[in-house]
Amino acid sequence: MTNTEIITVMLNTSLSFSDTLTNTVVITPIGYDVVWYDFVASPHDVNSSNPPRYLIEPDHDNNEVIFTTIVRYPIVDLQIHKERLGEGIVKSGEPITYTITITNVGTDIVDVVITDTFTPKKIRSVKYPSECQDKNPVVCQIDNFTGTKTLTLTLITQSYSGTLTNTAFITCTSNTTCVDKIRHNNRSQSVNTSVVYAGFTDLQISQVLVGRGTLNIGEQIAYTILVTNADTTETNAVITNTFTHDALKSIVTTSRVCHGTEDIKSLVCHLTGFTGTEKINVVLTVGKFIGILTSSTVITPTGYVLESDPNDNYSQVDITVLGSIYLPLVVKGMGAKPDMVIKSLIATSNQVQIIIKNQGEGPVIAGDEFWVDFYVDPNPPPTRVNDVWYDGRSEQGIVWLITAPSLPINPGDVVTLTYSTDTDAANIYYSPDYSNFTGNLSEGTKVYAQVDSANIYDEFGGVLENHECENGIYNNVYGHVLSTNTANLKFEQMDYSNWITTSVNPPSRAKWLH
Repeated sequence: MTNTEIITVMLNTSLSFSDTLTNTVVITPIGYDVVWYDFVASPHDVNSSNPPRYLIEPDHDNNEVIFTTIVRYPIVDLQIHKERLGEGIVKSGEPITYTITITNVGTDIVDVVITDTFTPKKIRSVKYPSECQDKNPVVCQIDNFTGTKTLTLTLITQSYSGTLTNTAFITCTSNTTCVDKIRHNNRSQSVNTSVVYAGFTDLQISQVLVGRGTLNIGEQIAYTILVTNADTTETNAVITNTFTHDALKSIVTTSRVCHGTEDIKSLVCHLTGFTGTEKINVVLTVGKFIGILTSSTVITPTGYVLESDPNDNYSQVDITVLGSIYLPLVVKGMGAKPDMVIKSLIATSNQVQIIIKNQGEGPVIAGDEFWVDFYVDPNPPPTRVNDVWYDGRSEQGIVWLITAPSLPINPGDVVTLTYSTDTDAANIYYSPDYSNFTGNLSEGTKVYAQVDSANIYDEFGGVLENHECENGIYNNVYGHVLSTNTANLKFEQMDYSNWITTSVNPPSRAKWLH
């Protein structure tokens, strides 16, 4: 090196360091033995004919420099003040609004975090500024803060009665180390709010069976749910009516505030602004079940009212479901029941015809809708209810849902189902959501059909048949039959031009994940 060289060095101090930083820099020649020697004063010590590898530093006093830097934290005085707006007593569910005012008295700019805690944790929701998060405690982060800032928070309590205490803190964030000159003002005063229930209610519920408390498989039973609000406070409430066992075929009610669950295991009713008395009529149809069916009903207030007497919010009744009964002359029976069978199945390249007959002694009543499945070369073949074609046994299949106007189906009546890939085919009762049939069947393909083929919530399908009541042989599957390539096969056609098919309560079937 000759002449002058400038070297720039930048140091980052630790965030946790606050003190005097001393920095010492020394320059030393390299590659020579250095002699700290005054050449002018002693020239005779150097042999000019054979000089040694010495580097003579004539002035070593300026080879070292020391300089100091004072490093300090940002100096601040963070302050926080909290104030509730409005009255000191609110009803449960009403909004409570607070303001939080923060101040940085110091001259340094810092990042700060505010923590606002509510005790007890009875907060349902918080409306908050963009710097904050909706939770308890509420956390707000303000970056590059100096001067004064006011935040407004509005919260809603849960159903609760008592004192809500609220305290807020302000500190520098974890990535900003600062010295707060006065720390006792980093905590706001505690703000207390008295929360009271919006009112009191006295809900009562009971169940009353219509007629006798026993029935047979497949029969219906009616009962009335009677609910009363003995208090004058308008109340929102939910009624849940549950049943033991997977025993129900259907739940029907005329009430517009109620609905049965998809699994046919419970009835749920929502009452709004309820006072006085409400009657809810319910009709159950029992499936293939024998034993005690328990109906349990609970009414629960929702919102911000307090139940003054919860002891009468529950009701339970037991319904006895009988199996076969014995009439005089020892004739076994449960009343005349239908017996649905398939009498004929024909499949060509692009057409299918199935003829169904009720060979039983009772009708398929108007409300007993049922499914029919057609299977193309199934492996394994269907043998029971819920062996649907798309459960992995077939790549193609067709589904029909038999509804009005074909119901009821009286003893001896037949129903003819057809399907064609022709674009102008009527395909009455065909269910496209559960079908996949492209046609082009090879001659000799094995095909099957099953009537009353699906109901995932019952051991039988949509129709309780005679052989199911008396543990007879299952006769709802037909096949196998070999497909034919007869192109001119003419199916029996019916005039469907004025038919309107309407489904009221089809049996639930497994979803097709196609």
